[in-house]
Amino acid sequence: MLKIDTETMTISMTKGDAEYIVFSAEDDEGQAYVPVAGDKLKFGVAKKVDTEPIFQIENTMDDDAEEFWTIEIKPEHTRDMKIIEDGYAFDVELMTSTGPDTIIGETDTVHPRLILWGDVAK
Repeated sequence: MLKIDTETMTISMTKGDAEYIVFSAEDDEGQAYVPVAGDKLKFGVAKKVDTEPIFQIENTMDDDAEEFWTIEIKPEHTRDMKIIEDGYAFDVELMTSTGPDTIIGETDTVHPRLILWGDVAK
């Protein structure tokens, strides 16, 4: 089961489950950013901000047909992670083929979190 709260940037999911998360982006004017071939999206999860990721998933746009990125969280990504009250920090990095990179992560008001519950294996 997957639950995404875009207001608080919280992703909640069952530990050890497989999930697909769809990401889209906006440009500086608030218009939908349409990815082009060569654009990359990295999704990383760590115990705390500014620590080494527990896992990182990268998706490279291979053609201009999609208007979004899909990230697949596989069972092995979360299977051995502990369920912790505050959850895990995550960030999303968009690397456009024309530059510059944009990191969507923790700010003074937004604290992206991945919350795990239950266990699909039990």
